[in-house]
Amino acid sequence: MDYSEFTTRLFEQNQFAFKYDLDAMRVAMSLTGAPALAKTVILIGGTNGKGSVACLVNAACMAAGLRTGLYTSPHLVEFRERIRVNGLPISKADCASLGSELFGRFSGRDAPAEGIRALSFFELTTLLAFKYFAQAELDVLVLEVGMGGRLDATNVVDADICVLTSVSLDHQQYLGDTVAQIAIEKAAISRPGRPCILHRQSGGFQELQNALGRLQPQLHVVDGGHDAPSWNAALATRAFELICARVGLSAADAAVYAAAGFRRACWPARRQISHLNGRTWYIDGAHNEASIADIAGWFREITSQSPPMPVVVGVSPGRDIGRVFRPLVDCFTEVHISPASPLRSVDSSDVIRGLKDAGWNCTFFCHPSAADAVQALQSRPDIACVGSLYLAGSVLAELGYAADTLRVYDVST
Repeated sequence: MDYSEFTTRLFEQNQFAFKYDLDAMRVAMSLTGAPALAKTVILIGGTNGKGSVACLVNAACMAAGLRTGLYTSPHLVEFRERIRVNGLPISKADCASLGSELFGRFSGRDAPAEGIRALSFFELTTLLAFKYFAQAELDVLVLEVGMGGRLDATNVVDADICVLTSVSLDHQQYLGDTVAQIAIEKAAISRPGRPCILHRQSGGFQELQNALGRLQPQLHVVDGGHDAPSWNAALATRAFELICARVGLSAADAAVYAAAGFRRACWPARRQISHLNGRTWYIDGAHNEASIADIAGWFREITSQSPPMPVVVGVSPGRDIGRVFRPLVDCFTEVHISPASPLRSVDSSDVIRGLKDAGWNCTFFCHPSAADAVQALQSRPDIACVGSLYLAGSVLAELGYAADTLRVYDVST
């Protein structure tokens, strides 16, 4: 299979499956040789902020000259964004050659799968990433947990350092109906006696601390800051300090490299501002109650300084739209509703009803796709986008971004 055929078939592979154990993933790892992935592996979980922390840790490590792998999900524009070494996405050729072999062995599509059962989309993707990283001779591997933690495919790795960001209600149908239940799922990525980093002010701190008490990691609690970006930076700073201690860099070196790396870190679709063809797009993939509440101040500041701007909104299933979007009431008066993605979205009429329930007194326009929404807004100078990472990715694709231009590390600064 070439790259295009491989990714097409991969996306047909049980994309939204939820598994009940890690046995199949462990067996698949064993069958592929279970090689060492890096000298230091860091696993980052939580409800919101885990990708941002992963990006910051990756940037600090790159600034220090460490050969660094980064695994994140979901991608925005192209699959290759998920798997990076020194900031660069996996090549199409490597993706196709490694992926085709693993797909043939473990997908169960063309022949019975090796191991216990056929692997899901995310398990196959993770196995591909691990195979690629094992060949890359990495100093550090930064892994973002997918959904949950205890049963996430990334949790087969015996991580040296664990970071847990904020925990709040999300994916309740899989993870539990309370923050305490979700915290138990998230905390399970920690390891006894090994560092696990929390922020005292972030959501679900007490519930995480309670869950970790039974697991007995080496707990590191950081303080300070007034919002999620500053909490994420504090978590990343402590994680990088621990990495530096493992590789023989001093605390003074750690501070210098962290500052340099954080300046260069880019995390697309998170408070992203893009100036293109005389237009400015303000894009954030916030999609649950906590992340929308966090981003509300950013959008309020933007909209207070500009003429009224339209917003493109898309929502994935399983959201209480009224509760999730209430913090953004009065930010916008013109709303353009698009499917969050071709595969998972909420009907436009239900989105309108939910936004009205949240107090949004707006003019609503409905579009069959993100491409149509972008086209309809091509003459507007300022446009916002919020509600889904899938929607953000579709908008960014329409704006001309690709895997190689969605940078996570800006070498020009």
